[in-house]
Amino acid sequence: MAYYRSEPFNRQINEMKAECEKAKAQGDEKRVKELETEGPALQELAHKQGFSTWPVDNILEKIKEKIPEIAKKANVDIIISKWTIAYQQSEIVFVDVTDLMVKLFNPDEETLKLIKEIQKQDPIPLKEIEGHQCK
Repeated sequence: MAYYRSEPFNRQINEMKAECEKAKAQGDEKRVKELETEGPALQELAHKQGFSTWPVDNILEKIKEKIPEIAKKANVDIIISKWTIAYQQSEIVFVDVTDLMVKLFNPDEETLKLIKEIQKQDPIPLKEIEGHQCK
């Protein structure tokens, strides 16, 4: 959620909107349809990642150069998604590095509050969230 509420993501959305308006003005219906499909697809991806267990690889790619520093600060050797573990030994200790990653997107207080609330909830099963439309 920190990424999807960040300035870089807002810039991307604004650029997409501007490109769509330009394509409409030029009569490029093919590009208009592509962009009008891309927006809702991004929203669905954000919902899957924020409220369910969908991988966040696209976001990790944006901060990949900072991940070693996060691991060092957290004193961990590996960073994984807790949703994709097939097996773990009982003596494994998990360290949540969410807050360290979130800071990289400079979230405002409202975003931080939203993230804390989401963390308290069980994820929505993917089959329930796929195709869900915001009202």
